[in-house]
Amino acid sequence: MKQTPVKNGQHQSQTSLNEMVQFANSIILKIDTQGTITFVNNFACSFFGYQRDEIIGKRAVGTIVPEVDSFGQDLSEKITDLSKNTDHYTSTENENICKDGRKVWVAWSNKPLLKSNGEIKEILCVGNDITRLKETEKALQRERDLSNAIFETGGALQLVFDTEGKVVRFNKACEDLTGYTFEQLRGKSFFETLLPQSEHAGVDSVARSLINKECASNQYENHWLSRNGEKKLLSWYNTSIVGDDGAVCYIVSTGIDITGLRHTQQELQTHKEHLQKLVSERTAELALTVDQLRSEVWERIQTEDTLRESQRRVSTLLMNLPGMSYRCRDDDRWSMEFVSDGCHALTGYTVSEFVDNKSIAYSSLILPQYAQAIKNVISQSISGRTDFTLEYQIRTKEDEYKWVWEKGRGVYSDKGELIAIEGIIDDITDLKSAQDALRESEKKYRFLFEHSPAGNIIIGTDGIIKDVNISFIEPLGFSKSDLVGKPALDFIAREDHQHTVSVLKRRFNGETIPPRDNQVIAHDGSIHYMVFSENQTRIYENGQLTGVLISGTDVTEIRKAQTLAKRHEQQLIQADKMVSLGILVSGVAHEINNPNNFILLNSESLLDIWKDTVSILDSYQAQNGEFPIAGLPYSEVRNEAGLLLSGIGQGAERIKNIVNSLKDFSRQDTGDMNQLLDINQTIESGMLILGNLIKKSTHHFVTSLDTNLPKIRGNRQQIEQVIINLITNSCQALTVNTNKVTVATRYDTPSSRVLISVSDEGRGISQENIKHIMDPFFTTKRDNGGTGLGLSISYSIVKNHNGELTIESNSGEGTTATVSLPCEKGAG
Repeated sequence: MKQTPVKNGQHQSQTSLNEMVQFANSIILKIDTQGTITFVNNFACSFFGYQRDEIIGKRAVGTIVPEVDSFGQDLSEKITDLSKNTDHYTSTENENICKDGRKVWVAWSNKPLLKSNGEIKEILCVGNDITRLKETEKALQRERDLSNAIFETGGALQLVFDTEGKVVRFNKACEDLTGYTFEQLRGKSFFETLLPQSEHAGVDSVARSLINKECASNQYENHWLSRNGEKKLLSWYNTSIVGDDGAVCYIVSTGIDITGLRHTQQELQTHKEHLQKLVSERTAELALTVDQLRSEVWERIQTEDTLRESQRRVSTLLMNLPGMSYRCRDDDRWSMEFVSDGCHALTGYTVSEFVDNKSIAYSSLILPQYAQAIKNVISQSISGRTDFTLEYQIRTKEDEYKWVWEKGRGVYSDKGELIAIEGIIDDITDLKSAQDALRESEKKYRFLFEHSPAGNIIIGTDGIIKDVNISFIEPLGFSKSDLVGKPALDFIAREDHQHTVSVLKRRFNGETIPPRDNQVIAHDGSIHYMVFSENQTRIYENGQLTGVLISGTDVTEIRKAQTLAKRHEQQLIQADKMVSLGILVSGVAHEINNPNNFILLNSESLLDIWKDTVSILDSYQAQNGEFPIAGLPYSEVRNEAGLLLSGIGQGAERIKNIVNSLKDFSRQDTGDMNQLLDINQTIESGMLILGNLIKKSTHHFVTSLDTNLPKIRGNRQQIEQVIINLITNSCQALTVNTNKVTVATRYDTPSSRVLISVSDEGRGISQENIKHIMDPFFTTKRDNGGTGLGLSISYSIVKNHNGELTIESNSGEGTTATVSLPCEKGAG
């Protein structure tokens, strides 16, 4: 049996689905309730390192699942429980093993496949490799632990607060200085707790310059009040942390206590002033002045020791930061003046090998393709005195290639001259690998999704369209941006809303949906019919159901073709009826002619008899007075009888003309286009046929026929058919019998054409329909028996006569049809 287009589409969709499963970039396998593998796709075989016949029929435990994982968890027992309580394991993560013994981590989505009696037959398992993700998570955790350790154990003050001034982090050094614990200040405003009221405005201005991104970092000095009321002067280096939305979310401040240093500086200034005074006023007391000077020198030494201790603490903090901290010169080799111990783990070289380029210059580690770009970025940073951020590759001492992330800025003298460049370099190789793997996986998924011959759409659990492919949007005329992010119901016909909501809920539950035509609104507002697949793919993120992927096929053209075929069938039946009616009219006309000729001949004889009888009856009346005939006085009958007999003859003559016109109209057209026609006579013949329709439709039928029209060359029967069609349309368009129909003819001298116009005051034609009014089978009167052929045939007839047929109309304002025909050469 020949398959229908729908079945072919379903078969193609099933084939595409099987191909997507086999070539999907995910592990897809099935196991039975005993834990035996019954199906694997190509990717699963490649991932675990087995041939298909090496894995089918084997137990999952011992083949791709270890009996006990690295953490001591009994996976054998977990697989057994999976076949009994599949709903508890819809999303799992566990350690797996490959054929070569490698251990990998896989995120599994498990779905039971049921028998007809509801028992579990098999379990469908879809997995994705998350080994690198696990390794990245471990690396990130190590970095967070190290950062927290540095934050808490460093000698410098470390404070983190949000844009409202509320404390987010507060390290041990801050606790020791202020007497407050972190828990006592968490979430509280450090403005209200630690700052003197007089310094609120200044500190707020410094913070706002960071929050508003007027600068990336700044320095400031202000006082803090400890819990016991002691006042400390602190020097801060402040920088901002920007969130995913680009807005500043936190301020990070690193500070040192300079209370003693400032006091010492102030005391030094006082002593210097005092010394100058003593030198000028007490030259004689030089010995005492020298002693005092020695005392001042000693105090300065103590101050310098304090400063050195503060610098040591900062150095310790830098040494313990992840990656490599550095200070270098702005030269072609980026000659290092200082590097932290982290350089060895990052590059394989020791501190002594880097400093002053003793064994190697840092620039020689940078891969050549990045060198110029790095130099350009750093030059721009120095020119604008801004921070710079870089990502590039280096080659380590062991010839290992690593991706690194670098952030730094220039250091300037009081005169604004560049002294050095300082920054930090960290290893991001694992992060880059994870990002590349993720991009590759997404690329393969996008290819399968976008190039599927079936229309694919992803709808979120909130009813919002998340994604669509080209095959879905092309038939509807949308772009992807027209649909993505919009509610799915916005593109469903209102009468299908309730059904669509119900079906989506069932699809989110994984149910099978019987196919049906769904009315989808296209970009141009038209309705398209789409049949969606019985099943769907449920999409999960972090173990949570987020949406479903559904495939659909646009069957609009198929449905239109089916409807059009049915409509054409009905129109052909109607046309066949009209042909039969024409044959019947011809036969009936012949049968009517016989008795009508009898009436016509006899009415003339009766009229002659009456005329001869009147003189006899008049004499009888003169002798005998008034007498009755057929119950009426003779004097009344005498005047009416002649008129009645004349009317019978005239009526019979009219019947004869109508019958002859019908016979001529229904007679087989010879196709002779060389007849010389009088248009007015042709119109009157058509009006005679339509007399009953005209009387029934309007009380105001008006003709305005130009008596000086030249003749035209053509086929009389065809032109008469055009006139009958136009007058019939006008009569049927009237809404009340007081509406007027006008038929007019005139000669247009400039074009040498005869113009025939049929106008009515009927319902008119909408602008949407008037552009299709000449199309075959198009009709606005289908419910009243219209076939949609009248105007189409009339248009063809006029064109065959080298003429034109035009329709002018507006809805509610009536219609005018105009026929323009060329005159016979030499006429007019």
